[in-house]
Amino acid sequence: MSDAVEWKVRFPDLGVSVRLPRNTSGQKYRIERAAAALFARHGFGSVGIAELCAATDLGRGALYHHIKCKESVLFEIAAGYMRTLNSGASQILEAGLAPETTIRALSRIFLRVMFEDRNEMTVCFRELHACSVDRQAEIRELHRDYQRYWEVAIQTGVDLGRFCSISKVQLKGLLGMYFYSFLWVNPYQALSADQIADGLVDIALAALAVGKAR
Repeated sequence: MSDAVEWKVRFPDLGVSVRLPRNTSGQKYRIERAAAALFARHGFGSVGIAELCAATDLGRGALYHHIKCKESVLFEIAAGYMRTLNSGASQILEAGLAPETTIRALSRIFLRVMFEDRNEMTVCFRELHACSVDRQAEIRELHRDYQRYWEVAIQTGVDLGRFCSISKVQLKGLLGMYFYSFLWVNPYQALSADQIADGLVDIALAALAVGKAR
């Protein structure tokens, strides 16, 4: 049985904190973490049930007691990652911060989660094709939900005369800085998640600044 706990992420300088659900014990958590590491390193198609059993120290029968199939594990990894991002983004928007602070907080929570769950992010973006069509659609809807949080944050700034409006293509370009950071960010490097996030958000805020030529 897993114990639901909260991961409290605080940004004192921004005046906001979020509480993210984390199931950090129990077999389901262990299986998904081990599977994420294997899928990220070797690819979903190259990892079999035998490898999952070895990584979790479970027999085949015990493993199938906790999972339906390998694809269901992949789906739960990808969906769980996006739900975590959406939960954080939702709480940040509800905090009623200044538009610039909201964007900075969105940037930071993304990098904090990515540092914590880099394997999960890698799997979410690289292995989605291995899911069924219906499950791919569910994950893509979670992606659209996340993008909408950014759209709302930016539109709030536009309405207040603090940001200029940008197209959906331009927004996808900005978010691409974050979504593909798993390809180059090293969680063990000298820069912290917040430092990297602030560097990226400076680019985003410069692009959103009123008076910029389009």
